[in-house]
Amino acid sequence: MLPAMKTPFLSFTNAGIIAVILGLVFMGLSSHHSNQNDEFLERGLLRTGRVISQQDPRDPASQHSGYLLRVITNISPNVSESDIQIIEVEVTGKEFKKATVGVQLKLILIPDHPPRARLAGSAKRKTHRIGYAAASLCIFLGLLLLWLDWHPLADQPQSSPSSQQDNEEEEEETTEVTASLARSNTMEMQLIKDPVLYDGPFEFSYSAEKTKVELKDGTIIHVSQYRPIADLPKVLADPDLLHVLRNAQNPWNLLPTIKTGRFALSHLLKEKHVTQADQFFINGSYLGLLNRDEVSNGIWRSIVRGIWKITPLSRAMADLTSGNPDLARQAAFDLLNHPDLYVVASLAPGLPAIREAVKNTPRTGAPADDRRFITRAADIIDSLANGHCYCQVYAKTSDPPHILIKKGKFTLLDEQNPTEKKTLVTCCHCKKGYTISERLENSLPYYAWEIRKESIPDQTEPPSP
Repeated sequence: MLPAMKTPFLSFTNAGIIAVILGLVFMGLSSHHSNQNDEFLERGLLRTGRVISQQDPRDPASQHSGYLLRVITNISPNVSESDIQIIEVEVTGKEFKKATVGVQLKLILIPDHPPRARLAGSAKRKTHRIGYAAASLCIFLGLLLLWLDWHPLADQPQSSPSSQQDNEEEEEETTEVTASLARSNTMEMQLIKDPVLYDGPFEFSYSAEKTKVELKDGTIIHVSQYRPIADLPKVLADPDLLHVLRNAQNPWNLLPTIKTGRFALSHLLKEKHVTQADQFFINGSYLGLLNRDEVSNGIWRSIVRGIWKITPLSRAMADLTSGNPDLARQAAFDLLNHPDLYVVASLAPGLPAIREAVKNTPRTGAPADDRRFITRAADIIDSLANGHCYCQVYAKTSDPPHILIKKGKFTLLDEQNPTEKKTLVTCCHCKKGYTISERLENSLPYYAWEIRKESIPDQTEPPSP
């Protein structure tokens, strides 16, 4: 079951869109006020008026939200004519304090229905630079956030199209070299809103326990498929296992001299620091540790010791031992085609669990059986971990050389004999040479590998970290 994900609202994309919209709003408001100001400067008439009353917005009887002056003045467009009326003029708080009743003010007036007026001092030529600057800043910030969110997607390398379609299922699968197993040091611990799953005054019951854990970022992890903590080595790479055991809540205080996860877990089991009350679960990309205990007579408590984001290396380990043919097959292909041999060799402590999983992985009936690829991945891990090269594993198979050359495992030599069905190749890692002979067995091509002794290097170097 995959974890139900809640997408955070304030992502780079959403924040960028909001910033751009705010910038456009600021731009529109600035343009509107600038146009109004220009209208007074271009069409306005200079007049003098006397304040006859004031209206403060703080007055309970006031019906306006701003400071207002009532001014009596001549609103006639013709100076020689007279049209005395009382008009309302909106002012600032500072202007309001100075404009007491009886004071004469200079106005800029636009004869209209009703007429509009401003104080002459507040209608000076303005460009609303602050508003335009704020609008430009918001738009720039919004575009930057959008670029930051979309740029990584644009920078991802695109897979090149295959040169030809091959009928063999193995070739179709193995030509995909994945970088998903990039080396990752430790499991990333997730912050939990509430680690308590159950706390009650009666004997623990699974039906009474919460079935989900919510992380700080809103992600919901569904708690199900409990497994004993003793099975952790079957799903975690050894460095990740040691990190989880050292950093779980209510720590077991492992000695700093313990250097491997499997030894640490064995020590905890032997000393009975870990019991049947300690379990774990895996859902999607997350692993969680659970603990249940009777804290007092009849009072049971179930808590989450921690939830971690699974590293790609442990994800491969979990898939290989999952018993799911599809997951195991893809994980095996990822390991067989991974360019970093140190990453592949680092799964050596999990070899017993991987080989055991071969028996528990059902056959799919496909021509390229899933079990064969799990076994091949285990053999490669074993060879690299013992300081040997992967080519020694392929030399014991009947794999077609053109597939391995295309995957970058071997290099084709130039001195080929066109009259003989033989292919000369060199290992890309240890530079050892092989002669591969092709013959038919039961109407099917069979490839026999033989070491070219004259090209054997003095020493095969194991993969270096």
